[in-house]
Amino acid sequence: MSGVWMYSAGGAIGGELARVAPPTPSGLSFAMLTHLEALNIYKYKYEREPLTLSNPIRFPETLKKPTLKGLCLPWNYMSTIQRLPKLEVLKLLDSSFTGHLWETGDEQFHQLKYLKLTRLNIRVWEASSINFPSLRKLAVRSCKDLREIPLVLGNISTLEYINIDYSNSRVLESVNRIQNAQHDIGNYDIHVSITHMDQSEVFFQGGPLHLHGGGIFFRVFRNVVLLATFRSISGDKSCRYCANSLW
Repeated sequence: MSGVWMYSAGGAIGGELARVAPPTPSGLSFAMLTHLEALNIYKYKYEREPLTLSNPIRFPETLKKPTLKGLCLPWNYMSTIQRLPKLEVLKLLDSSFTGHLWETGDEQFHQLKYLKLTRLNIRVWEASSINFPSLRKLAVRSCKDLREIPLVLGNISTLEYINIDYSNSRVLESVNRIQNAQHDIGNYDIHVSITHMDQSEVFFQGGPLHLHGGGIFFRVFRNVVLLATFRSISGDKSCRYCANSLW
C-alpha cells in the first residue's frame, strides 16, 4: 500500500471525518463514515502490480459517487462496489483497476446512472444489459486496448448518452454499431458524442481554507496526504471539531 494517497470526502459527515485512518497492510476503511455520499481516492506514484488484499478498501453503504484513480485494483474487487445499494455515479480513472478482462457477471449495479472509464488497460469487457438497469450515461476515453464496448449495452432502455474519444478506432466502430442497431428498431434516444482529447479529472481544488458551513483540511501522515472536504452538520462548531481532530 505504498505511495502517496489522497482522499476527498463529500457529504454531511461532520466530526466522523476524524475517524478516517491512513492505509495499512490490511487495507483502507471508510466504513465508519456513515453519512458519506461522495469520495475521491487518488494514489499516485503507484505500482503497476494490482493489490492482492481480499478487501483492500471498505466503503459505507451510503456511498453514491466514488471516483478512483491509480489504485491498480483487480477487477474481481468490482463485486464489492456493485453491492453498494445507493451507487449512482462511478468514475474509474488512470489504472484505478488493472487487468485485461472485466466480467460483470450476473450482479447488477442497481442504481448506477453514470459510468466513466478513462485510461484503463482493459482489453475485453464482458457485460449484459441486465448489469446496468438504470444506466443513463456512459463515457469511455483513452482505453486504447479495449476491443469494443459491449454491443448489448445498446439494449439498456434507460441509456441516453455515450461519450467516447478518438483514441481507439475499435471503440468507435462498436459505438457506431450500437447506434445503428438502435436506429434499425426505431430507437433514436441514444446520443453519441466524440471528443478529441480527454480532460484530466479535477480531484481537488483550492487550498487549506476554512469555508462557511464546511471546510477543506490537509493531513500528512508519513507518506499519506489526506485532503478532505465536507459540509458541517451544525455550523462552525463541527468544522472546528474536525480540524482539531485531524491534527
